[in-house]
Amino acid sequence: MTQPADDGTWGVARVRHLLRLEEGADADAFERKMLGEVFLRSDTQDADHAGDPALADHHLLLGESDFGSDYVWEVTMAYVMHHTATPTWLGNRVAKSFKDVSVEIGAFAQLVDTEVHVDVRRWRRRRGLDSDASVGR
Repeated sequence: MTQPADDGTWGVARVRHLLRLEEGADADAFERKMLGEVFLRSDTQDADHAGDPALADHHLLLGESDFGSDYVWEVTMAYVMHHTATPTWLGNRVAKSFKDVSVEIGAFAQLVDTEVHVDVRRWRRRRGLDSDASVGR
């Protein structure tokens, strides 16, 4: 994944959608759908706060739980930082990016949880708390 210029304005968020495969759903078909279609169509870049579309980085991770097969769809989103590390519009963008593909995913799995995590180093630099030398690269 190409990283956005670290000029103090760009934040990087990691979004994790926990998806639980529906009982009887075809795991192979779900994985093919996610990797071959959903990742390609998922709009993770907001037009009002767009970064380089190449910055959208997707991963599908498989795990097992007491409930069966769980997947984590991890997306990396670049965004312009302003006065807060997690602006409201970033949360809205995360929700919209999932909603746009939820019908396709819903045929196979249900959304259990969504988490948004931001890059602390970039946020600290934005606030002027650290320089490159004080925290390493």
